[in-house]
Amino acid sequence: PTWVVSGISMFGCLAAGRAVQTDAVAVSATECFFVLPEAHKLNHIAVFLTTPLPFNTAAVVHCATEADIASARPWRRLGFLSNEKPSAIFRVAGAEAGSGAMRLGIALEALSAATAFPPPASSARPDARPNSRS
Repeated sequence: PTWVVSGISMFGCLAAGRAVQTDAVAVSATECFFVLPEAHKLNHIAVFLTTPLPFNTAAVVHCATEADIASARPWRRLGFLSNEKPSAIFRVAGAEAGSGAMRLGIALEALSAATAFPPPASSARPDARPNSRS
């Protein structure tokens, strides 16, 4: 799949007080990410589809700060989007001042894999609260 369909990005994200972002950076045919400056100021992020996904596909959402990436800490799985659930609000609070920007990653996976895969305990930060909206 491509991240832009008929000139429109497949995904958008919104942090409170900021403009909507649709400028995802493609990493591969199935992965992209958004860069959200000043991670320590973020609390919740809304992520949404702007166009339908391929049949039986989910968009799994992860996040990591620049400090997490530099320290080789795993990305935190937040949840997923699908054609049946085209938007979600995820809690991303907890980044420390000086941790840099947050990268919000999106990976296309089989819907069955996304719905059966709970967030692993090893990737959650100790101070992170479970997200009941994903």
